Amino acid sequence: KELSEELSVPMPYVEEELEIQCRGENGEYGMLRQLNDGKYTINTLLVDYDEYLQANNIFEKYLPELCKIINQTLSDKSKKILSFPFLSRQDNLNFIFWSLIQKINNHFEDKVNELLKEKYFCDVKPVERVFSTATIAYTNEQNPTFDVWGCDSAFSNAIGGYQSVFVSNIYGKYLDRHFYVGHNLSCDQKILMLLRSIHGITIDSLTEIEKEIVAQCIECGYLQKNDNLVEPKIVIIDKKDAADFNHLAMEFVKDMQPIIEKIAAELSVFLKKHIPAHLMNEYQNYTYLIATAQNYSKLIDACLQENILSKPKNRLGAEGVFMIVEI
Repeated sequence: KELSEELSVPMPYVEEELEIQCRGENGEYGMLRQLNDGKYTINTLLVDYDEYLQANNIFEKYLPELCKIINQTLSDKSKKILSFPFLSRQDNLNFIFWSLIQKINNHFEDKVNELLKEKYFCDVKPVERVFSTATIAYTNEQNPTFDVWGCDSAFSNAIGGYQSVFVSNIYGKYLDRHFYVGHNLSCDQKILMLLRSIHGITIDSLTEIEKEIVAQCIECGYLQKNDNLVEPKIVIIDKKDAADFNHLAMEFVKDMQPIIEKIAAELSVFLKKHIPAHLMNEYQNYTYLIATAQNYSKLIDACLQENILSKPKNRLGAEGVFMIVEI
């Protein structure tokens, strides 16, 4: 009745909508929940734009320290990174780092959430579901900016002469997306040509149609031409070396522990102040979906400014395209 009066909508329509909102499209996760007293309340994280900025600032103010650590680690591990058994020719640390930075950021955020769970929310069991949502409310006068980056990936078995292929691409302010999540690799002629070129192919051995595909691959950054040889430009590794590549990213995060502890301490106070009591088990989702929403983008900006990352020459390029093949 209260909702009906507040919205000036007849009760039968409100009742029907409440049933839909509580059930959710999948019948398990709705945007509202019914309380024991018969009233309804929100069942998803909702913040205003000011709170969103305050939460993100907790991470942002430590960016200079993070970049200092990254720069030092990159220098210390340069030989180890450059000697990694890539399946594509790689000799530029700043370019390779495009394939490491997303892993570093993910590990960093995971470590913050792990510490929150172990030290500050040990008595709260995090909610478990296939997906979660968060909402940021703003007014036009606030002129909001949501500077976020995405990462889409695709996987396929028995393709291009390999047992399996995984490929991902990041996209945002400086880079456009090559493909969406779940992209059909077997129908992508550029991806198939990229796989064929892993060990290098000569241009003379190609048909005219294949040369056109190669030209498209070069234009979008998948391939590069060295004299009469065409070979991959993106970072490609063997599946057997994937754990070692992931460990490279972890080595950057290892030295960030003092910062992680500072952020977790400050963030725990912020979360307990701003998350409604009945949604406190969403604290990890708050961290991932709200408090760190802009962290990845800000980290990329800072790394570009410090010349840790190579600046993309084209919006559709090789930067951040990462492939794992199983031979």
